[in-house]
Amino acid sequence: MVTLTRRPAPLAPLPGDPSAFATFCQTLFSKRRKQLGAILGRATPLPPGFDPAARPETLSVTDLLTLHAFLADQPPVKPATSPAEP
Repeated sequence: MVTLTRRPAPLAPLPGDPSAFATFCQTLFSKRRKQLGAILGRATPLPPGFDPAARPETLSVTDLLTLHAFLADQPPVKPATSPAEP
């Protein structure tokens, strides 16, 4: 049997848009055994202290919220384009 006890306060402040955070988490955890850099794209900037080789399952709830907030403030990364062929 498992007993769940509700905390009096959340571990961390909730994001402004919980559904966007849920989608973000689903994206991270839908790719088994992948690293953050591979999931988000190697060109995606990460907050200081975040290793692109880290796996989502190693992040704490606070780390996930920090990463989500950081990426939400970043402009989308455009893929590199190859030069036009003559």
